[in-house]
Amino acid sequence: MYMPLTTYDSSLPGAETELTLGEAEAKQFDIGDSTYFSPLTKASAMFNLQPADTGAHAPPSARPGYRNLATVIRLSSAADISPYALANILAVYAKVDDVYTKAFLRIVIFTTGGNLKGPLDLPEETIEYLSTIKWVKLIVLTDGVRFTRIDPAYRAEKTPPLIHTTAFPDELVHRQLQPGPYLATLDPLGSRLTLSPLYKLQTDQYRTFVSGLIPSTAERGGYKVLGRLSQAFGDPLIPIPSRLYTMYSGLPLAGLRFAVKDIYDVKSVKTSAGSRAYTDLYPAPNSTAPAIQRLLDLFASGAGTHDATLEVQYPFSPRADGWQSCAGSSSGSACAIAAYGWLDFTVGTDTSGSVRLPAAVAGVYGMRPTIGGMSLEGVLPLAPAFDTLGVLARDPQLWTRVSREWYGYSRRAKPSPEAFPKTLIYPTNYMPHGSSEARQLKEDFIGALQDRYRMEHRRVDVQSAITEAGMDVNGLNTAFDDIVAWSQWNSVGRDLVTRYASLHDGRSPPLDTARRAQFAAWSKNATEERHNAGLQSMERFRDWFNTDFMSAEADGEDIDDRFCGAIYVYDIGTGGQPAYREQGLNDGPLFSDPLNNTLHQSRTSAYAGCAEVTLPIGQAPFLSKISGKVEYLPVSISLMMKAGCE
Repeated sequence: MYMPLTTYDSSLPGAETELTLGEAEAKQFDIGDSTYFSPLTKASAMFNLQPADTGAHAPPSARPGYRNLATVIRLSSAADISPYALANILAVYAKVDDVYTKAFLRIVIFTTGGNLKGPLDLPEETIEYLSTIKWVKLIVLTDGVRFTRIDPAYRAEKTPPLIHTTAFPDELVHRQLQPGPYLATLDPLGSRLTLSPLYKLQTDQYRTFVSGLIPSTAERGGYKVLGRLSQAFGDPLIPIPSRLYTMYSGLPLAGLRFAVKDIYDVKSVKTSAGSRAYTDLYPAPNSTAPAIQRLLDLFASGAGTHDATLEVQYPFSPRADGWQSCAGSSSGSACAIAAYGWLDFTVGTDTSGSVRLPAAVAGVYGMRPTIGGMSLEGVLPLAPAFDTLGVLARDPQLWTRVSREWYGYSRRAKPSPEAFPKTLIYPTNYMPHGSSEARQLKEDFIGALQDRYRMEHRRVDVQSAITEAGMDVNGLNTAFDDIVAWSQWNSVGRDLVTRYASLHDGRSPPLDTARRAQFAAWSKNATEERHNAGLQSMERFRDWFNTDFMSAEADGEDIDDRFCGAIYVYDIGTGGQPAYREQGLNDGPLFSDPLNNTLHQSRTSAYAGCAEVTLPIGQAPFLSKISGKVEYLPVSISLMMKAGCE
């Protein structure tokens, strides 16, 4: 059954138009150019109404059984109830939240959240102010908020909004009801008002998401796939909650939104790993990965899962000509945070560059933490010896804030200046790299960084250093491959291939080109013996790299190395050169393949178990083979540091 929803603000998009609501269990409707969704089966609050004696009569639309837009306003003190203060509160709501608009002031609900000792008296001037907002038709005062009786002379002159008082059936709900926009439903008797949460549906035009998620009503702490698509091109519609729902919680990540790579378990939602075959073969998890649950407990709001791509089409980059790669298996995480302002950060994984490389080409901040810094439970394993969890963001301060809270750095003492790196290591095997414009940007950045922290500049031939330490570069590369091959084949590949074959007459599962070739080779060549030998090589390299190679030097003498010694600087990205998603358009290696037979640059921090961050520092021009115009691509720099020094 469809029911009209009407707004009355002539200055708002869609004013004086009927907005069609969908099926009984969930409502989707438009306000101007924006589309909203509400799962009516999930109630944020229900409370009983008692008409207040104001002399006002219910407007025609305020009838039993109707649904309309509502805004909850939480009052924290008597200072919030004046017309001026109320106008400021609403202005803040509109500024910080891209879900809320003035259209949601059709019904205004005042609450204190049960946090004040005495009641607040809503003055006549505030009611008069709300009366001037002509689309306000109903005011609800909850426990803790009273109204001052309206003067009869004013009542004769104007018709104020209908005012109801209410008592919450559940005190806990009263305390938990958050400010923000809701869809309100009045029951058939006209005595109970139900508020349902709202989501604004954002179009994923770059195809970075596998699905958009909303909380499930069937399982506590679970989620479900929304599964709605845009009418134009069938792009996923991603539900984003109001920031106001969590903004005033007082928790570290309140009001933030994030999305996760689809190899993290989210309760009740199938972990897809970018593969239809994988999704079909495995059940939905019965718990959320602890790393993701930690973000939710810090009051960030999840929006959906990103494509990790074993088979599903790779996402599109928003950069330059729209035909660039976002690289790596966390490409969905990088493309999404680069493209969408309604996301604050994304979460990926980095085994051998899958956060750092996508961050570099997308022009965002990305981090690989020290190995072992966070639980990998509930995360699809690729190579546990190298697997880490990483954060990507556009804003460096927010990126730092999220990283500190998520990894637990905020609970550690801040380092003193003596702990900062004393030496800047410049690897001549990897640098300089890229276009002339990109090289200049990087050299300028390196010079400024070196001057700012008064670091000694050390130019190093990495291959020679490895050889002098008694290790073989080719052997290290082979050992890395052996560790990854055995780990991936035994943690994911073997069971996936076996299950699929048993259900499909011996057929192999459909996978992308790289994974198909890898699984075929690993099924024959990956052995536990080679894996264990690789781990021994890794431990030797890890000890040497963190203890000797990354030590600080000045004038040929070792500096006190109790802390972080040196910082290693290079470019994991393309050096400002295009990396088209269409392979035939690319000229040679995309991501600075190692020179002089050196250990591959994206593997170094993984092999060493140390931390690395990727920072966007500018952009460089190139002539696009797609647009035929000069376009600009991000230029990044990567900073590697000893384990534990991030």
